[in-house]
Amino acid sequence: MGAASTRGHGTVPRTALVEAVARFPRVPLAMLPTPLVEAPRLSAALRGPTIWLKREDLAGLGLGGSKYRILEFTLGDAVAGGADVVIASGMAQSNHPQQVVSAACHLGIPAIVLLGGVEGRVGWTGNMLLEGLSGAEVHVLPSAGFDELRVAQEVLADRLRARGRRPALVTLTRDVHLRGVIAYVAYVAELAQQLEDHGLEVAALYVASGGPTYAGMALGAIATGAAFDVIGVSPLGRAADCTRHVTGLIEEAARLLELDLTLDPGRVHVTDAYLGPGHGITTPEAVAAIKLTAASEGVFLDPVYSGKAMAALIDHIGKGELQPTQAVVFAQTGGVPALFAYAKELMPEPCSAVET
Repeated sequence: MGAASTRGHGTVPRTALVEAVARFPRVPLAMLPTPLVEAPRLSAALRGPTIWLKREDLAGLGLGGSKYRILEFTLGDAVAGGADVVIASGMAQSNHPQQVVSAACHLGIPAIVLLGGVEGRVGWTGNMLLEGLSGAEVHVLPSAGFDELRVAQEVLADRLRARGRRPALVTLTRDVHLRGVIAYVAYVAELAQQLEDHGLEVAALYVASGGPTYAGMALGAIATGAAFDVIGVSPLGRAADCTRHVTGLIEEAARLLELDLTLDPGRVHVTDAYLGPGHGITTPEAVAAIKLTAASEGVFLDPVYSGKAMAALIDHIGKGELQPTQAVVFAQTGGVPALFAYAKELMPEPCSAVET
């Protein structure tokens, strides 16, 4: 596990943290708190610690997902600024743009989606199908990566402003990333209350993120003096790059929230050991993790994000890094629609025919 952490001069009371977050514009989108449920059959299958699932996939709108927490703040900013259209961008099967579209529909704001091409993932399936069904204006830039998408959404926004529209960018900007951090600081306060209600002490919180979601969880845990480590399993970049990114986000978000914290190496952990060939490409370990979780608990992970995080948790248990007497929380961040775009990797063999 890589390291870079922040420790405060003292813990921040949970109520003070909630009050700090409440200063930012917000619209209600997610059904909160999301459930924290035990996964006894998965725990037994792994012969490891007691695993608890924090079900962000049950957040409410669409087919659920962790981005609705973030969108409460980013769309809150958009609504407060009088936006009459929102622009989202990401890779073809990214969860965030699809959840933007569902949230925008809920708020009555048109959405335009710019998607980079991921080979074999472009078409009306998975997240793209949900975007199309929701009436979004979807454009595919076949060779675009994240940097090209950032430029493209700025260009589109300028064109719309020239026509008298008031567009809001709700993905891939620094302000959006910081709102994501703030949203997941609030998540930690919510989780802390649930752990207290269950009488639980946990050793770690696992999440498929090396960006704003992770930074928010880490900042919240550090600010409140939580005893557990937050383990980020990168679905996108290398650990060193992610660590630099989240460190900057933590510092800046702490200032926005007016938290008295000092950066100090030690408690922020991001690993790229389970990334595989790269973003948008699943791994055999993630596929095995998805199948085990589905078969043991009836819970579906996705092949790009939470499947890789569960692969990390399984591997850490197998290596003895977590003990059977401990408890851990796994953030089920959602992404279920992407399963349908990865059917060939998940179930490569055809169904067997049965003669009648």
